Amino acid sequence: MISTAVTIVATLAAALLPPAHPVAATPVGAAPSLATAAFDDPPDTEYPTVPGDLTTSVTTESFTLKWQPSTDNVGIDHYRIYYTPYGNWPFVLAGMTTPDTTTFTKVVWASSVVDRTFYVSVGAYDAAHNVSWADGVVVVPHTPPPPPPGG
Repeated sequence: MISTAVTIVATLAAALLPPAHPVAATPVGAAPSLATAAFDDPPDTEYPTVPGDLTTSVTTESFTLKWQPSTDNVGIDHYRIYYTPYGNWPFVLAGMTTPDTTTFTKVVWASSVVDRTFYVSVGAYDAAHNVSWADGVVVVPHTPPPPPPGG
């Protein structure tokens, strides 16, 4: 009974896991993709540059972040954006962008942002999951909209 269970697990693992060294499947003369760069020999240990010039803009329902792109020896894989919806802590994932996207908008419920401050941070990731965070945390104040006329 135990050997049957081990065989089933081994068979499932072999079917679900990627090949041990995906770079071997890259045709001769072709450059490896970012997806395989994490498995190259020697491993990539160089961190991306820090996302630069992080700026924010605020509306009554959202905040938008913009930054200068990071660079890396093998290329940026993606950016992750974190914010603090509940005050100073914890940071939670607001979203992710592709390497060529350096703008991110987070829509938030208007009632949850009245008289609140959000802290945001942007991380640049390469394919080996080396990460560099934006230089400091940016505070995004969010004040309620003015009352309607006559209201």
